[in-house]
Amino acid sequence: GMGQPVAMCQGCEPAPPLLARVGQAAAVPAPCGHDRKTYSRAPDLQLAAWMRRRSGLECDFGEVFADIFAHREGVGFDVFEEELRLRGFSSDFLALFERLDRRCVREISMSDVRAWQLDVEDREMEGVKKLRGFLKSTYSNPSAAYRDMGKGEGDVLSQDEFIMALKKIGFQCHNPEELFGYIDR
Repeated sequence: GMGQPVAMCQGCEPAPPLLARVGQAAAVPAPCGHDRKTYSRAPDLQLAAWMRRRSGLECDFGEVFADIFAHREGVGFDVFEEELRLRGFSSDFLALFERLDRRCVREISMSDVRAWQLDVEDREMEGVKKLRGFLKSTYSNPSAAYRDMGKGEGDVLSQDEFIMALKKIGFQCHNPEELFGYIDR
C-alpha cells in the first residue's frame, strides 16, 4: 500500500540496511525483517521530478542513472550522494538511498532505478485515477470542480492550496502531498 516499502529484500543476511548501520532510529520493519526508518515518499518523488526536468517527462530513469554515473553498475551511498549533489540535486539522501536499495545490498544500479521508475509510474497512475474518478462522479464538468476548489479553470494550485482544496471538496486521500507530486510532474 501507499507509504510502505513495496519490494522484498534479497540477500539481506550479510549486510544490514544502511540506516541501521549508521545508527539512526528505526521505526518500521522492512519486508525482509530488518528495522528500517519510516521513510517519506517525498525524496523519491523529488528525484523523479528532478530527472524529468533534466531529461524530459518521458525519460528512462535508468538511462539518466547511466548518464550521471557513467556506467550501469551499482554505486554506493557516498558516490550516489556526491554525484547527485554535484549536479544540483538535494534531498534526504539517506532516505532516498534506502528507498532505491530494494535488494538491501548497499548499492543502487541502473536496474534498481528502472524498477523504481515502474513503481513511481504505477503509483502516479493509481493516485491520479482515484482523483479523476472522484471528480467525475462528483462534478458534472471540470469547471464545477475548479470552482469548488476555489479556482477558475486554468488557474494554478500550490501544494498547500491543493491539499486544502481536496479537503474542501471531500476527497479522502492518505497522502495528499504524494498525490500532488504525481500531478505536478
